[in-house]
Amino acid sequence: MMQSHKVVFVGDSSVGKTSIISQLIYNNSAQDQGPTVGIDFFSKNITVGTETIRVQIWDTAGQEQFHSLIPSYLRNSTIAIIVYDITNQESFENLDRWIKTVLDIANPAIIIVGNKSDLEDARAISTEDGQRFAEAHQAKFIETSARKPSNINELFQFVGEIPISNQISSNAADANVKIENESGGGGGCFC
Repeated sequence: MMQSHKVVFVGDSSVGKTSIISQLIYNNSAQDQGPTVGIDFFSKNITVGTETIRVQIWDTAGQEQFHSLIPSYLRNSTIAIIVYDITNQESFENLDRWIKTVLDIANPAIIIVGNKSDLEDARAISTEDGQRFAEAHQAKFIETSARKPSNINELFQFVGEIPISNQISSNAADANVKIENESGGGGGCFC
């Protein structure tokens, strides 16, 4: 029986949550796509070692008017991916609020993602500050660029490794992760 894990993306509006997901699912960063309205759902199979894990990806809207929807999607989540924009200081400062929102509802593994690493000249938050923040919250950390693309597969390698590490105490970090597109795609709104 295939294991299934629920991964919820949260973060401020316009930090690139949907672009990261679109790069993974469609090899397209969805740069011209408008903001997510409510919630979008996608499914992806990730192979870790010899096991295939179905990853259910929930893309939440970052706008304030949709924040009341987020707790219901966080319930029973395995992983929360909290995204900030490396060029936007406010999105980084809001990480504490997002972590509180996540931990008030569930106790998932957390990955902090600094997105838009291709905009190095406009960087407002150093990589070291992102790493320190993640370490202080016992979270994994990675910087990505959906536009470039950069570190998208590595982010989802983290996703594949986290659930396995709960079951296999050693060698989880050494497992090979293979990412496959799920036929039929998602993208429907569940609001």
